[in-house]
Amino acid sequence: MHVQRKSHFCKIIDLRSATVRRNSRSSHLAKRNSDDSATVRLGEETYDLDLLTGSVGFLTRVVHIQIREFLRLNAELPISPGVYSALALLAANPGIRQGRVAQILAIQESNMATLVKQLSAAGLIERPPTTAGKRSSGLWLSDKGQTLLVKVKAAFNAVDRNYASALSTAEYADLTRLLSRLFQHTLRATLPAPVPNSESPRASPRQRTKGLRKRV
Repeated sequence: MHVQRKSHFCKIIDLRSATVRRNSRSSHLAKRNSDDSATVRLGEETYDLDLLTGSVGFLTRVVHIQIREFLRLNAELPISPGVYSALALLAANPGIRQGRVAQILAIQESNMATLVKQLSAAGLIERPPTTAGKRSSGLWLSDKGQTLLVKVKAAFNAVDRNYASALSTAEYADLTRLLSRLFQHTLRATLPAPVPNSESPRASPRQRTKGLRKRV
């Protein structure tokens, strides 16, 4: 009899624990649903954004504007986000061509030429001469540029994460992963297709001669 009462008591405890867990999950989901709602309350008024928040184009555009404004108001950074992006790209891809930088960062060619002049004048990038004495078409970070990039990288990362503070670490990782996939897909789709050629454009004269002998 005592064993039966104990068993019955344990079942009651288990049921109550399960109820608490369900209520906790329901409260968490309700909060998440509220955060993810297509309506936003501004002051005393509520606005329906359903048709807009379902658009990737709209969301990325306004978030970009918000981030730019957030950087302007809350960050004391020595360089602009555009300059930081260019330096980061050059650091990871030494010798990258100027035109390719413009394509990846979505910068107009005229603006890219101005940016390169500014970075060169500031001593942040280098364009060493080729063996023929002409300026290289590739871009490299100078020692000064490398030092500056290391100095400001943590500050830019902190500002970026601060803007996205409404997201958990996992959500932030998911967001950047999905945006990166979209960015890379669109970038590949917009780049010109390579010209069919049996010879590699970077092949040396000796390599090209060997290829011709093989085909003969």
